Amino acid sequence: MLTRIMRHDLRLLVADKILWIVVVLMLGMIAGGIYNGAIWASARLAAVSALEQKALEDLAEQRSEAEAFESGAKPLPTGTPAAMLPTGKSVPVVLPPAPLAAVSIGQSD
Repeated sequence: MLTRIMRHDLRLLVADKILWIVVVLMLGMIAGGIYNGAIWASARLAAVSALEQKALEDLAEQRSEAEAFESGAKPLPTGTPAAMLPTGKSVPVVLPPAPLAAVSIGQSD
């Protein structure tokens, strides 16, 4: 009896025009979300690669500065011991977007 009721309800649902309108709208929203997520993921990937490039440039600059200090070509900075070369030097750590990043916006933390 339950299968008969379910078949009847399914026939009524398929015959109704609103179902197809809702299906088309939902597919459109899903496609729009995936497109928006792909754009976001590519922008995030570009930002990560730019950040990595800047970190490499900063590291090369710090390395040349340290070599200049060691060879004596450049005098050591004077001032407090707290203001020595390593103070404020850091390397950012970022992960590239995951393969499913296009469908998981908001989960980038």
